[in-house]
Amino acid sequence: MTDSKNSRPWYELPKNKEFIMRSSREAPRSFLWNLWTPKIMVGKAAVGFVSYYLLELFPEEERKVLIISDPFLEKSAIRVQKSLNSRGFQTKIWAGVEPEVPFYTIKEGVKVCEEFQPSILFTIGGGSALDTAKMVFLLYEKPDIDFYSLIPLNFLGLRKKIKIMIAIPTTSGTGSEATFGSMVKDTSQTPPKKINISIMELMPDIAILSTEFVEKMPPKLTAGTGVDALAHAFSAYMCSCHNTLSDLFSLEAIRLILKYLPRAFKRGNDLEAREKMQVAAFLSGSAISNAGIAL
Repeated sequence: MTDSKNSRPWYELPKNKEFIMRSSREAPRSFLWNLWTPKIMVGKAAVGFVSYYLLELFPEEERKVLIISDPFLEKSAIRVQKSLNSRGFQTKIWAGVEPEVPFYTIKEGVKVCEEFQPSILFTIGGGSALDTAKMVFLLYEKPDIDFYSLIPLNFLGLRKKIKIMIAIPTTSGTGSEATFGSMVKDTSQTPPKKINISIMELMPDIAILSTEFVEKMPPKLTAGTGVDALAHAFSAYMCSCHNTLSDLFSLEAIRLILKYLPRAFKRGNDLEAREKMQVAAFLSGSAISNAGIAL
């Protein structure tokens, strides 16, 4: 990763700001729009199912899985590890995720990858865990990349080392399991600076939505992340780049959240409501991936 001490991300450069503002007014969806989503596996059997799926994709010598989580979710990571180990995969857990994804944690994760050399990347957690995994994946594949130069339409030819990235969200809000964006903190700047890094190859290949990872969310976190998902859905629907398919995602996400968020908030053990909120968050993330944001 190149030194970024005095850099600015591409969207802060004057010429690009003008382009972004013009695009927001002129509805560029008539120029190009497409559909980007991960494969999605829903239900408590999803972790076991995906391990069988991976067995068919990878020869024995490439069945090495790195599981990324934060220290508070290491027990969840161990559950996934046991499932994978029972199918003959070599696994390693790195629980070094920190809130807001400071650059130094990304470098730590890359070092783990260089030592273990995984072919498959699992990430378990909220937005910070998923964003960290995306950045570890990017920097492991492209050690000399300049984060600040990346724009959403860049294609870097990733997945030469890590072939598949799998995301398991433990909240129902950010939708990061369905997006190709990541928020990171550049701690080399004073004060530390948050930047958004978005390229399409950072979208996870598979998203696993299982209520076992969200059913113990406390009411306050349930409400906060649910409102976050609602804001994403509205924002994508209002964006000038919205399209027929992103509208389907947005509107269904809004319907599900308005119906099931009150239930999930009041009764955390309402697994139907929990699952519907997981799907809603995924749809909201898919909507902003395919339309952008307006709010």
